[in-house]
Amino acid sequence: MKQVQSTVRRFAGGESGAGTAFSLYMLIVVLGLLGIMLDSTQGWWNKTRLSAAADIGAHAGAVGIANDMPEAQLKAEVVSIVEENLPRTIFGQVIDGSVDVALVHYDTTKNEFDNANDPNTVIVRLQRTRSRGNDIRTFLLKFANVPSFETTVFSAAVFDINGKCTSSDGIYAQSTVTLTSQTDIGAGFCVHSNDKVWLPQQNTFQPGAYVSMPKLALCEDKCDDSQNPGIVAIESYMHIPDIAAWIQDTYDAFVYSGLVGQAEIVTEFFDGLIVGDQTELIDKNILTAAVPLGTVVPMSQAQFNSVQKLPSGLIYHVTCTSGGSGTKTWLNFSATTAQMNDAALMTNCNINFADGARAVGSVIVTTRESSNATVTAGSSVTVADPSKACNEDERTILMSKSKVSVPAEFTISNLTLVVDDDVDVASATSSGIVSKGLSIYSSQRVKFSAQHTFRTCGTPDAFLTPTAKVLRLVMPPQMTNVASAI
Repeated sequence: MKQVQSTVRRFAGGESGAGTAFSLYMLIVVLGLLGIMLDSTQGWWNKTRLSAAADIGAHAGAVGIANDMPEAQLKAEVVSIVEENLPRTIFGQVIDGSVDVALVHYDTTKNEFDNANDPNTVIVRLQRTRSRGNDIRTFLLKFANVPSFETTVFSAAVFDINGKCTSSDGIYAQSTVTLTSQTDIGAGFCVHSNDKVWLPQQNTFQPGAYVSMPKLALCEDKCDDSQNPGIVAIESYMHIPDIAAWIQDTYDAFVYSGLVGQAEIVTEFFDGLIVGDQTELIDKNILTAAVPLGTVVPMSQAQFNSVQKLPSGLIYHVTCTSGGSGTKTWLNFSATTAQMNDAALMTNCNINFADGARAVGSVIVTTRESSNATVTAGSSVTVADPSKACNEDERTILMSKSKVSVPAEFTISNLTLVVDDDVDVASATSSGIVSKGLSIYSSQRVKFSAQHTFRTCGTPDAFLTPTAKVLRLVMPPQMTNVASAI
């Protein structure tokens, strides 16, 4: 025993004992630093995994909104997607669909959430917390009385207009949009393609005008201010509604709805209108007596082409022979045939607009499918809003399931084109063509063959206009306040 005590006194008083104590101290310091590094890395890795999974879940929820998914099903889908990426066996219960998924409305222009009743955004919260029983256990820091970390992440994905291309006045196409040089694009006008926008140089963009496509690299060097002064180009993929279905649904709503009040679209279109003079229709035995507002009037191709003026307030349903391209498959508008105002035309015929044609404040739909242009026009025909005053009641909406090929003058006055095919706008008969209030939605390509000037009307979106929307993640300033309330 005495020998042991003597040895301890020699160790404590010797230099070797001091060195060992210092080594033990340094070992503790190193282990502490190592614990901080290892456990901090573990915490960072978990938070990164949670953030990525929250983004994926919010994105899936926004897709659910785009597909009109019921709320309960949407929340279940979000939970399923999150747990595929963060299995419960490893991460515990990071999400509870009843409290961690919320549907809210986000104002894309103000970059903030509001109290609107139509949700367009999904907020997802993921947690690794002690209350959930899945907090992040530490390795070495637990010896420093830090047994675990907690982390909570939020993500929000919106399905709506992108906040920049907010006007219905613009060009939205699934395939390439081609413009020529010397084009002048005004404030609020958006040129978007889900493929690419092809621009030569020497085009002018006013402040508030945008060019949009999924990959700006496809613009080559043309999305540059030195090539096209004032250009603001953004990367964006927009969800454009199914154009073919949109056209068919519009056609069916008018043809099969009957009187006003049986379909929302028809009710809105005819709201405030009155029925025009039907004498000519009765004289030509198209009608046996006057009919009320919103009545569907069946007509043959020959009857249509024999009428000088189509009375307002009615729906004209004209049927042509399927297939072929003869004269009996065409409806002709001109100064003396089918003058049209505040009415609807639903047909499976080809349509041609000759000099003097007018179709003001009307809806025209053709469901004819052909490899050739189904809608054509003369060299200087303008059909809508003859005063070019941007009167929203005089906007004309023209829908076609096949190609539209028209001159530049056709597009200059408060016109919406919804086309399940290509749109070709040819050269004008004179320079300086200015389009006011033009909207084009195409499932294929859009091409302008000569210089053009685009200006917006600033009127409310037409009720039959498809809305191109984008799905994206957002992080508005009040995100944490709103998200913490879910």
